[in-house]
Amino acid sequence: LVDVAGARLDGRVTFDGKPPEDRPGVLAGVSLVEKDATSNNDEFDDSGFSHGFLREGGEFSMTALAPGTYWFTVQIIGDEKFYVKSVTRKGIDLMQTSFKLADGSVIDDVVVTVAQDLARVEGQVTPAAGAGKHRVGDVMLLIAPANDSTRRFSTLTRTVQADAQGNFVFKSGPGEFFVTAVTAAEYKKLEPKLGYEYFEKNAEKLARIKLSAR
Repeated sequence: LVDVAGARLDGRVTFDGKPPEDRPGVLAGVSLVEKDATSNNDEFDDSGFSHGFLREGGEFSMTALAPGTYWFTVQIIGDEKFYVKSVTRKGIDLMQTSFKLADGSVIDDVVVTVAQDLARVEGQVTPAAGAGKHRVGDVMLLIAPANDSTRRFSTLTRTVQADAQGNFVFKSGPGEFFVTAVTAAEYKKLEPKLGYEYFEKNAEKLARIKLSAR
């Protein structure tokens, strides 16, 4: 037997209460609450982040975790039909509650519930006063998590193209989000900068919406 130092975390993912039939793109992870000051703000590049891919039946494990206080985090990769509904362990909500790991400790029975009852958002883009005959169909919406709680369970940025009349629709899991509209030309210039720091820096200028599941 190989003695692996650190803590261990075991759990499983269910889709609407059932084990997944295959191994979908769900990445379960933990992130240190107190991060190294030299690390950047990208969740997946941070030295305090560890993850576990799904095995058969939706099970996952993370081993050799350093002692510390952690947040649980889950990302669904490449499929916007699902969202993370809950993360629990023995009645404790791990979406909103951090937890401590000591060297040699084991946390098991973590249950991640993924669901499909997404919120549906509809709206219309209209030109601001004095904007002239700007084409509203040339507008793209940017949607990004607006707080750490939402960010731990949602991808960082989404884009939605308005139609020729300026109408738009998108679906999303619950949480608090920034929403802003830019032209296609503006988006090309902004795209390289659209990370965590951009939205935090411009938070006061951006609209916020709070979404709940249906």
